[in-house]
Amino acid sequence: MTPAQATRALELLLLCRRFDERACAAVADGKLEGTVLHSAIGQEAVAVGVALHRAPEDVLLSTHRGVHHCIAWGVDLAALLAECFGRVGGTAGGLAGHMHVVDPASGVLGTNGIVGAGLPLAVGAAAGLELQGSPGVGVAFFGDGAANTGAVHEAMNLAAVWRAPLVLVCEANGFAETTDTAATTGGSVAARAAGYGIPGELVDGSDVEAVFEAAGAAFARARAGEGPTVLECRTYRSGGHWVGDPQHYRDAADAARLPERDPIPRLLRRHAIDRELEVRQRVERRLNEVFADVLARPRPGSLDLPAVPG
Repeated sequence: MTPAQATRALELLLLCRRFDERACAAVADGKLEGTVLHSAIGQEAVAVGVALHRAPEDVLLSTHRGVHHCIAWGVDLAALLAECFGRVGGTAGGLAGHMHVVDPASGVLGTNGIVGAGLPLAVGAAAGLELQGSPGVGVAFFGDGAANTGAVHEAMNLAAVWRAPLVLVCEANGFAETTDTAATTGGSVAARAAGYGIPGELVDGSDVEAVFEAAGAAFARARAGEGPTVLECRTYRSGGHWVGDPQHYRDAADAARLPERDPIPRLLRRHAIDRELEVRQRVERRLNEVFADVLARPRPGSLDLPAVPG
């Protein structure tokens, strides 16, 4: 990772982290009604390490815990926050919520509230890019809680058969909602890829540079017409399944492990980033503007439904 890439990685990690922290605080202040928010604090390195390889023609399919994916991928922060908190000007007019973010302009084809459901869509999207002669790559995130669903296996199988230009990223945080995945999942997701003739790699998902290197090889394979890759990125979810989850199912010692798994200080220990303070201040200024603007906006009504093309 070059110094410029490390600086960009830090900026994206901080954007994801501080957006999430401030969104959680806004939930506590009663700014969100009618739904829940799924935080990804601690998991940012996976989103950032992958997104640093994004080209304009690439597309993304995400999950219910996908706000950090969207930030790293380049969705407008104000539009994203407005969608999360049900304000006018969101990616879907503030009417769909954070589990249904769609932003074709940045190549985001959807976060998804159904566990594992984004992968079959990603196979079709990647195959569509190839049929159009595009050099684009499809990227699909899924959690270890989705790894045992039929949709994930079906998607891996068809991606292999079609040699689709696809990167499948398992964001393995150790939980399937409120269940320890070790109690329900045998083996590793990366090893399962071999059954479909797909390369699979186990990656330290708390190390943004490790994710960056693994994702770079996967993107290169896809762009060279060599088909899909599965990356299992072992990461850490510092909070509960949703913001406000009492986490009765979780050991208190495990819930306090973020400092040792935190991707931000890990990056900084490896790279002495010039103007680190400047990067942090730039992130805070941008988020100050976005949160002040968006949370002051009105909530949408039926007349605010986005126009349907055609």
